[in-house]
Formats: sequence, C-alpha cells, structure tokens
Amino acid sequence: MALVVAEMPHATDFQLHIFAALAQEERRLISERTRNALAEAKRRGVVLGRNGSVLGAANRQRAIEEARLLRPVVAPLIAQKLSYSAIARSLNEMGVRSSNGRNFYPETIKNLVRHMATTDHLLQA
Repeated sequence: MALVVAEMPHATDFQLHIFAALAQEERRLISERTRNALAEAKRRGVVLGRNGSVLGAANRQRAIEEARLLRPVVAPLIAQKLSYSAIARSLNEMGVRSSNGRNFYPETIKNLVRHMATTDHLLQA
C-alpha cells in the first residue's frame, strides 16, 4: 500500500523521502540557530528564564492566598483525619471550587494542605 499525501497526490516515494530529509535538516538548523542565539544572549549578559521565576512566585502567592481562604472549610476535614480523596470529594459535594473554578482532586488537596502549612508559618512570624 502506497502513501498518498493530500497536497501532493502524485508524489513518488523518492520525492517524499527527499521532502522528509529536507524537513529533518531544517529542524536541525532551527535547533542550532536557537542554541547559538541563546548562547550569544547569555554572553551579552541577558538573563534567561526570568519569566519562569516571576510566574512561579506569582503562582506560589496565589496558592498561599487560596489556602488562607479555604482554611475554615478544609481544616475541620483535616482534623477528622480524612484522606485527601475524601476531602476532595467533600469539597466537591459542598460545591466548593478551586481558584480556577475546577473540582478538587487528591493531588489538589495535598498541595492545598502544603500551602496551608506555609500560611501557618507566616501567621506565626
């Protein structure tokens, strides 16, 4: 069974092989140019990856704020020694939504509890 490309229905296997080889070479050249440009920027003293740390700090702050707001609802469930799954289920049944409007999951609760510990530390300071 032969491969037929919609944009080139009459292309032979040889032509498709050539196009694939050219595409692969272009990917390699793009990667090389990107690597060289980043190295040159670094040599000039440009700080790379700055946005990641700024976004990370903002996301951390937002998570801590959410933990502070949800503490009155979540703390009693933690005190009952419920599992993360049970806490997530309880919050979802109560209609409580995460800061981005989604349901809670065990991993979400695990992170929330971790951030609640952070707010405990901030409250004691």
